[in-house]
Amino acid sequence: LKLARVNVLLYWQMAGYDYQLNDGLKPYPIFDLLRQFKEQIPEGSQVVETSPNLDHVYALAVKAPSHFIIHLINDYDKPQTITLVGLPDGAYTHIQSDATATLRFIETYPVAKNPVQLTLAAQSVNVLTTRAR
Repeated sequence: LKLARVNVLLYWQMAGYDYQLNDGLKPYPIFDLLRQFKEQIPEGSQVVETSPNLDHVYALAVKAPSHFIIHLINDYDKPQTITLVGLPDGAYTHIQSDATATLRFIETYPVAKNPVQLTLAAQSVNVLTTRAR
């Protein structure tokens, strides 16, 4: 998303009943993640610079017209604890998706020029957002 300057998301896995593994009634878990991207990154949002990605942790920060979001992906097979600094002030909700569940509420962190430390589950997609739930 950062490098390609993506402006359209397309969920094609449920386009019809042409897949034997899915009858078209229950979307794959990726649908929840794409829906979350659409909700969290509305039109008019701007990608903001982040520190370089770390081993197995990838970050995307976005300033939306009404809130701030940081997407964090841990592709490592173990949990990783990270510290975020320089976030705009606000109450950040941590939403996590992994192999066991999608869009699971983890915790809310108050940020006022303070670093935030959180643990990213193994092979998870995480969102910290100031957007109201």
